[in-house]
Amino acid sequence: MTFVLDVDPMLIATQPWENGSVGSPSVVDFQGATYMFYEGGKRAGIGLVKIMGPVAERTEKNPILLPELVQDPIFWRQVTKVGAPHAMVVDDSVRLTFTARGIEGFAATTNDKSLPPDVNDSIGLAATLDMKTFTLFPAGPVVARVVNLRAYLGESEASVRRLRNGAEMVFVSSDASG
Repeated sequence: MTFVLDVDPMLIATQPWENGSVGSPSVVDFQGATYMFYEGGKRAGIGLVKIMGPVAERTEKNPILLPELVQDPIFWRQVTKVGAPHAMVVDDSVRLTFTARGIEGFAATTNDKSLPPDVNDSIGLAATLDMKTFTLFPAGPVVARVVNLRAYLGESEASVRRLRNGAEMVFVSSDASG
């Protein structure tokens, strides 16, 4: 396989929400077209472009996912960052995993003290049938810690691969020590 370096960027950060940078591309072919999900800014949201030859055209000026759209009052609160998209086609839909920073879970109790849950990264899921409307997994993150672990930074940067009988996910997980 031979790769050719193209010095002309396909996508340049031009929208205010992108804060001067675009990255973390994830490309899928869906319903006869090629699409690329991308992270705008430093996890400011996820954008979507349709690729037509050497040209990438945004499907919308605004992100398809951003912190306000991801959070849930019970399952995923105070979400401040969304990025790191990974898309895959499953039958007649596109499933998009992403990283978001917020609070899930509830306070823990130790020695009669209540310890509030920490803000951390978790992995979310959205799906679409038409590349216009995206439905979030209904109960917050799909991969998240389930206990109040102090100094835990969370899960991020997911990549999913379909298998004959299911799927497997690889992701980054770390604590404050790195």
